Amino acid sequence: MGCDADAHHTDHGHWFTPPWTTDSPQWQEIDRRLDENDLARRIRTAVLRLDLTELRRAYFGVGKHAFPPELMLMVVLYEMHSGQLHPCRWAADCRLFDPVKWLVMGFQPSPAYFYTFRKRLGAQLRSWNQQVLGWALAEGWTKGDEASIDGTFVAALGSRHRLVKAQTLAQRIEALRAALQADGRAARAPAADARGDSDGGDTTTVPGGTATTTAGSVGPHAEAVSAAATPTAAARRPYWMAQTPAGRRRQLYRFRQARDRLDDLLAHHARREAHKSKPRRRGADQVRISPSEPEAALGRDKLKTFRPLYNVHLASDLDTPLILDYQVHATTTDAGLFIPTVEALKRTLGDEPKRALVDGIYATAANLAYGADHGVTIYAPVDKEPAADGKAATKAGPIPKEQFRWSATEETYYCPEGRRLVPSGSRVAKKEQDQEILIYQYRCPPRHCRACPRATGCTTAPHKGRTVTRSQHEDKVEALRQRMQTPEGEALYKRRGQTVEPRIGDLKAHRGLRCFAGFGMVLALIQVGLLVLIHNALFLTRARQQLGEPVPIQTSSPDVPSQPAAAKPPATPWTHSPASDRPSPRPPNCAAN
Repeated sequence: MGCDADAHHTDHGHWFTPPWTTDSPQWQEIDRRLDENDLARRIRTAVLRLDLTELRRAYFGVGKHAFPPELMLMVVLYEMHSGQLHPCRWAADCRLFDPVKWLVMGFQPSPAYFYTFRKRLGAQLRSWNQQVLGWALAEGWTKGDEASIDGTFVAALGSRHRLVKAQTLAQRIEALRAALQADGRAARAPAADARGDSDGGDTTTVPGGTATTTAGSVGPHAEAVSAAATPTAAARRPYWMAQTPAGRRRQLYRFRQARDRLDDLLAHHARREAHKSKPRRRGADQVRISPSEPEAALGRDKLKTFRPLYNVHLASDLDTPLILDYQVHATTTDAGLFIPTVEALKRTLGDEPKRALVDGIYATAANLAYGADHGVTIYAPVDKEPAADGKAATKAGPIPKEQFRWSATEETYYCPEGRRLVPSGSRVAKKEQDQEILIYQYRCPPRHCRACPRATGCTTAPHKGRTVTRSQHEDKVEALRQRMQTPEGEALYKRRGQTVEPRIGDLKAHRGLRCFAGFGMVLALIQVGLLVLIHNALFLTRARQQLGEPVPIQTSSPDVPSQPAAAKPPATPWTHSPASDRPSPRPPNCAAN
């Protein structure tokens, strides 16, 4: 079914030779049992099309022999797409699960190897996703000019039960320093004892065979070290402290990172609370952090559980199931993420999307102004304009701003009674992501408000006059409101529920992305990138097969046997998660914290 694994071995010095070839009885037995459209076959086809030159080059010149990266990447993508996010499970399936054994050609890497290999993939994932999207654009599957954008919260691996405040974190850092100093003294104790013995200290044997020093070679320092190294001292360690010296060194490094992160959070908290009245201010002791996940934001997930979490942000194509961009942020809101997403789409696709379907939280004046400047038309729900007579209001309150008529020629407002408001100044308002918006203020003269019959329902201070504010980009908000009320806008926005939201649901329900399998934002981004890569690659492979086009396979590795194009499956509509993409269920990824 292809060339032998040992043929044309041009760089044999870098890679282990696979235990199996396509002629091996074990491989052929599994191959006969696999369905022609099995997920393993499609993943193998997709991976062999990728340009893995940079990944292979990263192994050259250093270290010892390595497993062929093409085979390891096939295993990782298969496991990730099957909902298995933990590398320890990948290693077990290389020994126990036939489709994975077929992909890995008989290799049995250890869990430690997969943990290291996963980190190595981070530098290449963006370029591989760009390759797949480039093929989709070149072959005409999509134009990439329309995107649906949304985010979702995914739990971080750090425990939600061990959140600490600044004082507790400082105490633990000091305790770790003291423990590491004791570890250093214990490590130097054998050398000190050896020097003491060479100085002529006499030893005697007491009943029971224990050798003791009778001369003055054991001083107070050695006694302190002995006391610190006793089982009693180890038993007095707090529950949160690592059990080994190496673990305590890593723990101290993470705690110092958490301290730096907490300092930034405290500074941000102080700036935010300074603008509040004293009764509404919250104390700094309420600011907490997860020592094992200092980068993660603390907030409530979709189940209303307060825990460390990350915000996974996706931009999905409107015409196909392709995911055009992915990001991971340490935030508890989508506010301020529209502009970074559009900039990322430009880096990936070469241009900004012409139309973007987003949630209402993105419909801010700053985002609308950015979209207008860069040719991006935003579609998002906005508050409907109330009736002009105010009878549609269901709750008591001042007359809403929408009932004040804006005069573009005079650049001012007219109140419902026809009185002209006069400009009374402006201010700069800081929005999300440090965006600054100029806000203009207009005031009705007090003499009109005091004589107005609707004064009591319009303002609480008629002697000062009713004020109305207007953003410098208010006209863009009005244009968005009118755009969303058109039949075309309503029909287009309905497609948002058919694109990005099913992509997010698939990641959580079928791919197991409810809790990340690794600490830190870097590993979180790698896991999302792997899921997006195999999702896009499988769609492109399936779309080509449905048209009956052969899929050329050109492998750069002589260790990986070539494979002919898969047979054309029965024509089916594009679906996001066909049944063949979901192998037999296996244990879940991680238990709830």
